Amino acid sequence: MTEHQFGARLAELRHRAGLSWAELGRRSGLTPEGVSLIERGKRTNPALSTILALARALDVEPAALLEPARPPVEVEHDQAPAPELVEVGASEIP
Repeated sequence: MTEHQFGARLAELRHRAGLSWAELGRRSGLTPEGVSLIERGKRTNPALSTILALARALDVEPAALLEPARPPVEVEHDQAPAPELVEVGASEIP
């Protein structure tokens, strides 16, 4: 796994958890800049203690940080037209 792949996976998990760089940094003991540098692949070879701290902060197993990042999932919307609404008069209701 390259530094870029690790950073992309970290960013994916951080976004999934709804955390900012600052919040992940606070929870893991890193600075927001440190988180940013790792995500952008500018800080290479994070120490095992850093990986463990990030995993705890994200509430994931450390191995989850070492998996390749997954491409974003596109949601397909049903293209079928909405069913027609039929107005029913009060006398037609049973």
